[in-house]
Amino acid sequence: MRGVIESVGFLLLILSSSSSQTVVESVHGTEGQVSWLECEVEENNFTVVWTRDNQTVDTSTPRIIVQGAMLWFLPAKEEDSGLYTCSESPLSPVVSKMRLSVGREPCPLPSEIRTLQQGTNETLICRQDEVSQIASDRHDSWLRDCKPIDSLTLVNVMPSDAGNYTCVVHFTYEGKSYLASRTVLLNVQNAPPVKPTVIYPLKDTVYVFPDQPANLTCIAFLGDNEESVLETISYWTVNHTFIQKCPGLSKHVTKERKEDGMYYSVNTLSIPEVQQQYFHLPFQCKFVNSMGEDYKDLRLKPLNHHVLYSCTGSLVVLVLVLAALLCCISRGHWCRTRVIRDDAYPLLSQTSTSTEGNGSILLTR
Repeated sequence: MRGVIESVGFLLLILSSSSSQTVVESVHGTEGQVSWLECEVEENNFTVVWTRDNQTVDTSTPRIIVQGAMLWFLPAKEEDSGLYTCSESPLSPVVSKMRLSVGREPCPLPSEIRTLQQGTNETLICRQDEVSQIASDRHDSWLRDCKPIDSLTLVNVMPSDAGNYTCVVHFTYEGKSYLASRTVLLNVQNAPPVKPTVIYPLKDTVYVFPDQPANLTCIAFLGDNEESVLETISYWTVNHTFIQKCPGLSKHVTKERKEDGMYYSVNTLSIPEVQQQYFHLPFQCKFVNSMGEDYKDLRLKPLNHHVLYSCTGSLVVLVLVLAALLCCISRGHWCRTRVIRDDAYPLLSQTSTSTEGNGSILLTR
């Protein structure tokens, strides 16, 4: 029998201990506005007993009322602050504990903390559904750091969007107008690092002049997290060999660039002289971080000077002809021709498709 009594006593001690360790919820309100506490009971068909600082809450006045599991302050006063408990009856164990803090600031302290992911879109939702139980003609407005804001949607969330957001509910209860405010603290968390993605060059072939200097440039997209920039490395290989082992190819520069909140890594390989052997070797730029890697294979092809000059000269002639025609049309005159000596404009004479004697034909006014 003694052992049974000791066991029962031990169980009662455990129950008492678990009851005393009930989590205390913090609720913040503003003096002159409506506040409420909710008892977390499974059923809502009985009257909840409320106490504040171990004293039964006086609900005989219309300012403090009980409706189901809710204790309403219409409106709250600073003197209402304290530790509240609720139970199903005076002899029942405590179900919930809440600490109500009513301040004089126009916006209450945060009752909730939310963390948003940088770069995402977020729509603010007013989490005061309880007001609808007693309210009529409800409409909401928003404040950020206690200043009015218009948009409820945060597009491409940035660290600068962090702050206190307060939803103010305007409603009517039994013919009187009330306000109820609730603040949520928004924190912005950096987006996780992303795998680098090479976005330039788009093609695998790069045309360069033989025996001339050349630069090969690769650009990788790193996302909007600065940590991706810090941990991303990039390098070049030639014929699957690090350029550090290739004479004359060890010079490359890596730079970071930020545009519209996004980070990019730019790696440029400088070739002091494009030798013939380079046209038969694969060049590769590679970007690596903890999330993965990406690379671009490039092949060099020789660019002929004569072809370049021919194309450039033809383009110059075309531009001059179009300019002359526009000039004639705009001034309403007929155009006439004039011979340009080859020795005066050798580039044009080399690329002219129509010649007369020793000169090229150019339409002029």
